[in-house]
Amino acid sequence: MDKFATAPAGPLGRPRIRAAEYLRMSTERQIYSIDNQRDAIRNYANVRGYDIVATYEDPGRSGLSLVGRPGLRRLLEDVESRRADFETVVVYDVSRWGGSRIPTKAPPMNTGAR
Repeated sequence: MDKFATAPAGPLGRPRIRAAEYLRMSTERQIYSIDNQRDAIRNYANVRGYDIVATYEDPGRSGLSLVGRPGLRRLLEDVESRRADFETVVVYDVSRWGGSRIPTKAPPMNTGAR
């Protein structure tokens, strides 16, 4: 049986989507604090019909490398090994994946939180 078939309805009667959140804060920008990101993601998830079922975080970590980012490494390992029990990952801003010097191909997510 499909584990999402009996999920309670989200917005517009659609099934709710199981999601993980990834939170990262480097030490210098308080606007990106872990708590601010979590609040914005939870509000966005509620509006979009996502249930946050997993949290991965790297507080006080640079985004320039995977070194020293156990939260992101664990997220990637869970997805690659198929242990992840979610369909999507929500981040506050694509800059949370990596520092501004790391190019990304991900489209920006507009949470309306800014």
